[in-house]
Amino acid sequence: MRFTELYQAKKCSPEEAISVIQSGDRVYASGDTVVLFQALYDTRENFRDVDLYTQFRLNGKADELILHPDMVGHLTFITTTLALSSAQNPWPRENLDQLPLSFSWMERMIEERIKPDVVLSSATPMDDDGFFFLGTRHGTTRTAMDMGAKIVLQVNEDMCKVNTDYYRVHISEVYALCEAKNPEERMAGEPREIGEKEAQVAAYIVDRITDGATIQLGAGGVSNAVGKFLGGHKNLGLHAETIMESLYPLLQNGVINNSRKPLLRGISVAGFFGTNASNFKFFHNNPDFMVKRLSWVNSPLTVSQIPNMVSVNACLGVDLRGQVCSESLAMGNTGGVGGQLDFVEGARRAPGGQSFLVMHSSVTTRSGEKVSKITLTLPAGSVVTTPASEVMNVVTEYGIAELYRKSARERARSLIAIADPEFRDSLAFDAKKYGLL
Repeated sequence: MRFTELYQAKKCSPEEAISVIQSGDRVYASGDTVVLFQALYDTRENFRDVDLYTQFRLNGKADELILHPDMVGHLTFITTTLALSSAQNPWPRENLDQLPLSFSWMERMIEERIKPDVVLSSATPMDDDGFFFLGTRHGTTRTAMDMGAKIVLQVNEDMCKVNTDYYRVHISEVYALCEAKNPEERMAGEPREIGEKEAQVAAYIVDRITDGATIQLGAGGVSNAVGKFLGGHKNLGLHAETIMESLYPLLQNGVINNSRKPLLRGISVAGFFGTNASNFKFFHNNPDFMVKRLSWVNSPLTVSQIPNMVSVNACLGVDLRGQVCSESLAMGNTGGVGGQLDFVEGARRAPGGQSFLVMHSSVTTRSGEKVSKITLTLPAGSVVTTPASEVMNVVTEYGIAELYRKSARERARSLIAIADPEFRDSLAFDAKKYGLL
């Protein structure tokens, strides 16, 4: 049967496509499959006790549908990253759970524990060879497909087709598909302007990045600010879990050209990324850019093979022993492990490698209280994302605390020196009281 005939035979409505899901199934989803999620919500009475796994948290309409109270008993949503405010109860919905793991291990989690029955994924229209490409926010979808799961696609003509050697699927593998664009949602608006504190933090790091270095910037305004100040650099490389917004101009104007990067020289590498229509033309079938298998991109062993690797990631708090929290202060939750620990470890092992964990020195709470983000101990209930033994540098607007190979007392002194001046005396007092100074 020809590819077009196979396509027509498998095309159906969203409700028909997801009817393959049975009570008790494990489902893995990726991309922006809002239309399929709507069908899941509308037909929820047809199934119970379904576990829906994703690598990334859901946003907007998808979040509303999957975590709607009406879905309790029918579907439980399990993801690696959450977006709950510290002011909220950490688990405000009974059909929500989290997998705490580094992204480099996500594929093994799929193979050894999740073992999905069904995969839901967004995809580009089929090409002449019968292949669909899985877009930019596929995560570890292909691994889930390789487990023998039934594959259901939401084919969206607006999706960006990126150069990849792994994240595609053939029509012969597909169980069912529907053609559908997602409903338009309110855009988040223009990117937030970089503030004075972000600029100060970025300046400390940019001075330490040499021409020819390879960079990775993590999520968050402070780490993303670094890219805004790299325009005067030359011959940078890109090997990153995801591509932050500030890197797009550097890719387009040739500051990032990968001419000195030994792994896939001349090619920018990412595991996934988010973009908007204004950047589609740049990434669409661009041979100078490639989306690679995430377990390879994020592997500390892979990252460690790149000389002068620079990793910059945001964090929420640091204690005086150097333990770093990046996902959950106290019992709230604002994210997950993601790829931070992967790149911290990889950059530390790389020849000439550097890793920076960045944050503001203090924050003002909703009640108006100013609190230090450098503390004697992390608040009770906080999750340690990066252990003290892996941390190289912590950066605030007051400077860089170099912690690698430092003793406990040296770490405490370095961290107090970059704390908000208002809290330095109290931090020193507490450190002396408990023997850290």
